[in-house]
Amino acid sequence: MWVDRLEGLVEGEAEMRRVTGLDAWFDLPEVPTAKHAPRWKMAITLIVVVFVIVYPLQLIVTPLTAGWPHCLRTLTIAVTQVLLMTYFVMPRVTRALKG
Repeated sequence: MWVDRLEGLVEGEAEMRRVTGLDAWFDLPEVPTAKHAPRWKMAITLIVVVFVIVYPLQLIVTPLTAGWPHCLRTLTIAVTQVLLMTYFVMPRVTRALKG
């Protein structure tokens, strides 16, 4: 329905891309979707990024949530880490490593 609404607003055929999972973090508009980063590079990048985010989060969140059940503290760290990675960290890391 949304693609149909574009008719008359854009020139040429609409281009649709579907990405799933972590591959979406490594796709940039200027890079064709057929050129994905090798999985080993994605794994190393994610290990480094997750560590750099989770380690300080543990130091910050654990004292603030000392009375909470362990599962709620872990959930707080996981949700914060995923949101930071999705909206702030990975777009910048992807741009920095696009070459």
